Amino acid sequence: MKIALGTAQWGMNYGISNYNGIPNDLEIKGIIELAKINKINYLDTASIYGNSEERIGKLNDLSFKITTKISSNIIKDSIKNQVDNSIKKLKQKHIYGCLFHDTKSLVKNKSIWNQLKDEKDKGRIQKIGYSVYDVEELNILLELNFIPDIIQLPYSCLDLKFESSLKKLKDLDVEIHARSIFLQGVYFFKKENLPKHLSMLEDGLSQMNKIKDYFNIKTLDLILHFVLKNKLIDKLVLGFENKKQLNEIITSINKTEISDQISDSVKKIILKNYKILNPSNWKN
Repeated sequence: MKIALGTAQWGMNYGISNYNGIPNDLEIKGIIELAKINKINYLDTASIYGNSEERIGKLNDLSFKITTKISSNIIKDSIKNQVDNSIKKLKQKHIYGCLFHDTKSLVKNKSIWNQLKDEKDKGRIQKIGYSVYDVEELNILLELNFIPDIIQLPYSCLDLKFESSLKKLKDLDVEIHARSIFLQGVYFFKKENLPKHLSMLEDGLSQMNKIKDYFNIKTLDLILHFVLKNKLIDKLVLGFENKKQLNEIITSINKTEISDQISDSVKKIILKNYKILNPSNWKN
């Protein structure tokens, strides 16, 4: 299954629509068990996700491929120390992937990339890469010849800014992980419940809902299957607060795929301001 369990919620109150807070150990174990049954064997975490790495380590489960993220700011801590700390917390001898959570310092200091490559060469990391937020950022990194094994980027019904970059990344044999599929749950907000600082999304959401109604498809199915339909995307990073949410996703995935007509209709949606799609720009 093309799902990777996002674990930001496991270590902090994450997401504008998260009303339940951090899940307890019992809830996390339930999510893990259901994931295994459905052949979901990827975990996505980061050193900045509170105590998420420690909680994953307590599971003492070696059946998952784990990707974590570290900072490129080596003024605070060296790359080696950050990798050491993550591996120790995760209680692993080595991890599947390690990505730079931010790339600003990476662009200024090329040696940081080589330092992470050294950790890969030592066999402690299988794949390296970075998480990006906009196309310009990605293009700069590729121009510097920082070719990732894995990249994590936002991709969803309203957020198609990386659409033209996907083929280029695949030609470079990059494993593509899509995040922000549900835009932290904003896609499920009713118009009257949408926070004022996200009002610029109203028109885009309205267009999406018209497509949903016209084709008689549920919001969850439309959003999820639109991304699943893209063959260039390897994994969808999805966070869950409880087992019920994961079960809803699995049920939806097992349904029939959406048609090309529906997918093409979604791609025609036009937004007035694409910067609002980046949660870092969400200011109350």
